[in-house]
Amino acid sequence: MMRFVAVILLVSGILIPVASPQSEAAPNAWMKEPTEIGARDEVSVPIRNIRNNYFDGSPFASKGPLTLENVGRFALFAGKSSGRAPEIPDLPLRALLIGTFESHRSVMTPSHRAIYTEVTVKCSYIFEDGGGGARLGSPISILFLGGTVEDANGDVLSFLTQPKHYFIEPAKTYLLVLSYHSDGDFYPWERAGTYRTGSSELATPLKTRG
Repeated sequence: MMRFVAVILLVSGILIPVASPQSEAAPNAWMKEPTEIGARDEVSVPIRNIRNNYFDGSPFASKGPLTLENVGRFALFAGKSSGRAPEIPDLPLRALLIGTFESHRSVMTPSHRAIYTEVTVKCSYIFEDGGGGARLGSPISILFLGGTVEDANGDVLSFLTQPKHYFIEPAKTYLLVLSYHSDGDFYPWERAGTYRTGSSELATPLKTRG
């Protein structure tokens, strides 16, 4: 029998105040683990180009190349929940599935204007798949802006990795509400959510300032 112990719903458009955890590592602390730039890429060139362009086109990407000098200027901001969002949002090309966080890697776009992270999730149960991208027992990719990379000189750049109270974590299993981006074969996190019974708390991936 399937059980969920505690749950969070994450949907776009809802913002809550965020403070740095005091005694425990933040759920998104793994975002500080660097991926070497130039590491072997399993994604095809056409798909990678689409994903790079998607994040370069984000209004929250840097206007110029990210460097050791400026990457720390990008921060998160928080607001208050509007309380208007449905528990399970109605998204375009919606997928509703149970999946386990298996692995992750960060990617810097060729323009160096953005770093984004790809999380690999293995699907163990699919309730709904409006976009056709999910397969039982196979991995899917959830992508979001932010992450950490290491260049050939050994310099480490972390972009939008500030601590968050609520976030997905490696090796944990979630009921995910996702929207499929068919051209790039991924699910963008700003339209992603996790839901686990027993909690009425709401949170969201927060946006950059500046």
